[in-house]
Amino acid sequence: MPYHYSRARKQFAADLAVITNALGDAFSVKCSSIIVREFALCSAVVLTSAKVETYLETLVADWGRAVLSEGLKTDT
Repeated sequence: MPYHYSRARKQFAADLAVITNALGDAFSVKCSSIIVREFALCSAVVLTSAKVETYLETLVADWGRAVLSEGLKTDT
């Protein structure tokens, strides 16, 4: 069975791409303000932490639903 990314992982990757692109804009030549760069970097850290929390929550919730829907039994 080939590996495939979970729904949570795909959303996490998409969210990180948005954050990374925003940081790229903040650290480009067009932006010369040091304070804007610092704020952008701090915001990216906080946003990424929130996205990790959401990723883990979604991953565990999806796993729990899969376990319950399959009717898995622990006895042999």
